[in-house]
Amino acid sequence: MNSICSKYDVILASSSPRRYEILHDIMGFTELKTMVPTFEENLDKTKYSTNPIEYARDTSRRKAQSIVEILSDYQNENSNEIEKPKLIICADTIIIDKDGKIYEKPITKEVQMRFLMKFCYEDDEPC
Repeated sequence: MNSICSKYDVILASSSPRRYEILHDIMGFTELKTMVPTFEENLDKTKYSTNPIEYARDTSRRKAQSIVEILSDYQNENSNEIEKPKLIICADTIIIDKDGKIYEKPITKEVQMRFLMKFCYEDDEPC
């Protein structure tokens, strides 16, 4: 991975400590930068009911695009700096229930508990 880091500025478009750990500690991206995407994860999930993977793809693409826009603004303001090309790594995690409904990461511990209870019981029987 160091050969990739020597050719590119590798940017993780995430604030997730676990994603950072995977890329930095496990995969060996030693010169990994992180940036938080500005994209608000608000795509209409009902439009993806038949293809939830496309929802994750579109969300990831828009997160990455928000980083490109931030970097472009920075580059315009600092046009005299020569930088390496950027490699932006971005992901989205979703859960899909048996009816195809898309769930994203819970915002609060209470919502997390509701999700766990919902997915722990299938047809009103404990898993």
